[in-house]
Amino acid sequence: ELLNDIEKSKFHTITAKLLYASKRVRIDIQTAVAFLCTRVNAPNIGDWNKLQRVLKYLNAYPNEYLILNADRNIHVELFVDASWGSHPIGGRSHTGVFLTIGGGPIYTKSSKQKMTCASSTEAELVALMEGVSITLWLMKFLKAQGENVTYFDIYEDNKGVVALINGDMQQVLQQRHYNVKYNTVRDLVKKYKTARLTYCPTDKMWADFLSKALQGSSFREMSSVIMNSGTSNQLKMKGVLSNKVVAIK
Repeated sequence: ELLNDIEKSKFHTITAKLLYASKRVRIDIQTAVAFLCTRVNAPNIGDWNKLQRVLKYLNAYPNEYLILNADRNIHVELFVDASWGSHPIGGRSHTGVFLTIGGGPIYTKSSKQKMTCASSTEAELVALMEGVSITLWLMKFLKAQGENVTYFDIYEDNKGVVALINGDMQQVLQQRHYNVKYNTVRDLVKKYKTARLTYCPTDKMWADFLSKALQGSSFREMSSVIMNSGTSNQLKMKGVLSNKVVAIK
């Protein structure tokens, strides 16, 4: 059952406000909000209930906030994941990107992909290119600030993609847009040596949090890493830190 015009307007307004918060300090709701954003044109009762669940979560944990820190020796790490065919309407996949130079993300992305992929490998390639694009911009920015950062690490939990890019035999993918994405990343890894692609197990793939819905202990564990709040919260409980923790609220 679709919402009436008043409820639809309210759904759109609240979702827009949550989008603002999720892009800045409440990274832990970014995945849920990304899926809600796909429903603002024709929300139904089920979508409204999902929105209420997000609001209940925020009310239960109002003091969560994002903490950022970095070591002097900057190390750029990119975690990329994709959830294949997770959007039933259109069969689109969902991209998750987690980019960090220390503690906490300086960039995250959780969004529906703009093209339909025929396999999980293709979906991972699309997500990989989305993450690599912003990372290349970051590398140029750091260089302009005088930082000597010559390469970045990419972590991927799809063994097929890792083998495809790190392998000695170059492949030719049938679809041109996938072929271009594949060759772009491969050149960065094999030719220019500005990126290193490494397999990462799913339980340590932080971008997994941004590509699909998690529950229970998996959600809490990855949420503390995404928000970089686990260690400080433990220290606070022991009374080691005061309330004047440097944070973005």
